Amino acid sequence: MEKIDNKNIGLPKSYLGYVNNLKEDALISDLITIFASCSLEEQNRSNEINKYLPDYVAIGDDGGDYLFFLKKNSDSTVYWCDGGGLFPEYIEFVYSDFTTWVNDGCPIPNEDENVAEDENAIPTYGSIWLVARPENGLKDILQLKILLAQFWTPLQMKAFLSQPLPICIIEQGRPVAVGVTIRDHLHLMNCVGFSGVGEQRIRSYSEVNA
Repeated sequence: MEKIDNKNIGLPKSYLGYVNNLKEDALISDLITIFASCSLEEQNRSNEINKYLPDYVAIGDDGGDYLFFLKKNSDSTVYWCDGGGLFPEYIEFVYSDFTTWVNDGCPIPNEDENVAEDENAIPTYGSIWLVARPENGLKDILQLKILLAQFWTPLQMKAFLSQPLPICIIEQGRPVAVGVTIRDHLHLMNCVGFSGVGEQRIRSYSEVNA
């Protein structure tokens, strides 16, 4: 059984004691996967964690967009971050202790309880909207489709240019991750917006980043 070389990453003993006894990735509550030591290095390499979050180690995922982390040379606090927005400012607290988290069945924050303390902050969860006509028409819609990894049909994309605004283009999305993805594309920032879960207010990304 391969064990983690902890010399250069300083992970807590409670985590090492657990993961070094795994023969394969552990599936918990039919949702959360804790990476075994044999796959930990590959998971961190393939997700480029050392490039984007050099102070953290990815230790598992939620079977979807999110990865779970421990901080190097720190305590056993568990964090998570959307894989589409791997930046330190988007790391979020999950549980204060790894062992307790696992023993409790690896609970994760409730989306409906994810209310930003700053009302002007971009929410983690919500919907993505087209709030203005893109200046390059269908060309910009196609670029948006590629950047956001959507499966819009040609008919849907044409409808985005003719239907009354605003138009919901992703009903259950990750506004923070979308903001990171398009922030270098000013022409898209001007025409794409977001709303939080249960929130009626729609704001454009250019408004927030003004």
